Amino acid sequence: MLMRAQDSKPENTKPQDTQQQVQEPPEEDQSFKPRTYDFNPLKASQSITAGNFYFDKKNYNAAKNRYVDATLYDPGNSEGFEKLGEAYEKMHDYKEALAAYKKLIELEPTSKEIPNIKKRAEKWPASVRPPADFFPAESKPANAKSAKK
Repeated sequence: MLMRAQDSKPENTKPQDTQQQVQEPPEEDQSFKPRTYDFNPLKASQSITAGNFYFDKKNYNAAKNRYVDATLYDPGNSEGFEKLGEAYEKMHDYKEALAAYKKLIELEPTSKEIPNIKKRAEKWPASVRPPADFFPAESKPANAKSAKK
């Protein structure tokens, strides 16, 4: 009887070979396609404007995402990197802020915002402060008054 109990079990009728199963076509939803960033200064400017809106509303993560878009649409746009650094600062992600500011300095070493950024960076936690040689040496303004003799 023991033999009959084993013999009476139903056999697995599912196909064992999974390679013969037909795959469904890929999803046609456009939202799954990777986003492409061709050089487009107009879209970069629009992204910065939208980022500024979010920044003013204190939605720093949304602002950061828009500023990232701006830097991808126009990698030579120093304003995008400046704003991106500010958004990272507000989010207390100082390492990423430094990376954005480094790119800003590469693009525009004479930016008027660099002294302000330097002042803000001095207030960061000591473990994430930029090194002393991070910011370019300040040049004296051309119209600076000379010392009286």
